[in-house]
Amino acid sequence: MPTKKDKTKVSDPASAKEIQHYNAVLIEELKSQFQMVTENTKTSEERLTKNMNERFAEQDDRFKTFEIILKYHTELFWKNDKRWEDNGKRFVVIEKKLDTVIEKLDKVSEKVDRHDQEIHLLKAASA
Repeated sequence: MPTKKDKTKVSDPASAKEIQHYNAVLIEELKSQFQMVTENTKTSEERLTKNMNERFAEQDDRFKTFEIILKYHTELFWKNDKRWEDNGKRFVVIEKKLDTVIEKLDKVSEKVDRHDQEIHLLKAASA
């Protein structure tokens, strides 16, 4: 039975040249295919990179727009917060003034009640 070594030996020099030529053709074909794969990979990578960069640019624009809007609304929020604070201070002042008015009205009401009693007493005394 022939061994592996026996199979690889070529006794005919013409056959050896044909095999070398065939191997050379195969190697060139493989090189060509590898070159094509490399070029296609490079082209695909460039397209993918371009596509990703475009998407990143779109996302960057969207985030910038979002940041601008968020900043604007944050400023509005703080302005409104300041107005609420100012209104709260005004309400405290108004409440104090209202309390003063109520106290004065209470005093006037007490005087009116006292005068009503005095009028009743005077009417009773004169009758």
